[in-house]
Amino acid sequence: MLSDDDHPGIFTFMLGMIVVVMVGVWLSLGIEHRFQRSSGSVELESAIDQDAKLIGDLRGQHTERSQKLAVLVPQRQEVSERHAAEVARLRQSAAEVDRLAAARSALELDLEALEQDFARCRGEYRRNAWAAAAGQKIALLQTSDGREYRDATIVRVTEVGLEIRHATGVARIEAPALGVDWQERFQWNDEERRTQLNEERLANAEVNVPAPAPPPKPPADNTAALRTAVTLARVNVANLARELDIARANLADGRKRSAPGSLETWDARVRRLSAELEQAELIHERAKALLKAKVPQDPALLPQVPES
Repeated sequence: MLSDDDHPGIFTFMLGMIVVVMVGVWLSLGIEHRFQRSSGSVELESAIDQDAKLIGDLRGQHTERSQKLAVLVPQRQEVSERHAAEVARLRQSAAEVDRLAAARSALELDLEALEQDFARCRGEYRRNAWAAAAGQKIALLQTSDGREYRDATIVRVTEVGLEIRHATGVARIEAPALGVDWQERFQWNDEERRTQLNEERLANAEVNVPAPAPPPKPPADNTAALRTAVTLARVNVANLARELDIARANLADGRKRSAPGSLETWDARVRRLSAELEQAELIHERAKALLKAKVPQDPALLPQVPES
């Protein structure tokens, strides 16, 4: 073995090498640590730069939105004030609607009472006027469709019109054929007149229609019923045609828009009567066709002489 005394240079050399190696290791560790610190510092600086840029962007957005908010706050306040004003107006309108509804109900009650009073007064006036007219003499009574009755005397006033005696016989003049003065005097009602005429037509039809034969016997001849149907249909057509002529004359006259005793205007009455007349003419033609098939030469099929 070597002793320190025999080889002092070798030990010194080896010791120096150890020291050199340790110093190298220490230096390499320091350099590596410093390099790591330097690399971490670069990354931190990059992150700081990015954060600073992000903060700048956020500050810009904050400033921009703060400016928008400064503009929107007064607008929001204005909208809120308008909303409050509208709510107050709607509440006021609701109260006004309730007040008007109550007023309307009161007016409807008053109107109903007035209508009842008017109907009562009108009915009393009509009864008195109709009764007082009986026996009145008229030298010449002219209708709106051109008919004339001389030396006429009113027998009575009905819902349909006037029943009179005249120089050549008796006649019934329906209310629409009389002038405005007669309408105002007797206050005829068109619906009452039509109802009365329909009742009369039904009564006549019931009287004239023959009773059906018992089942065991052959069916009875229905010629009379067919003839009655033709007659009633012809009368209905004539009445509607006369009413239509009167309505057209009043419409052309133009002095009054509505028919007396009715809310129906003359124009509406002309259109309604035209439609009813067209339907009545179809019924009349069908009735004549049925009668003609049964009795081709029946007198009811002959042309009728117009009433003078």
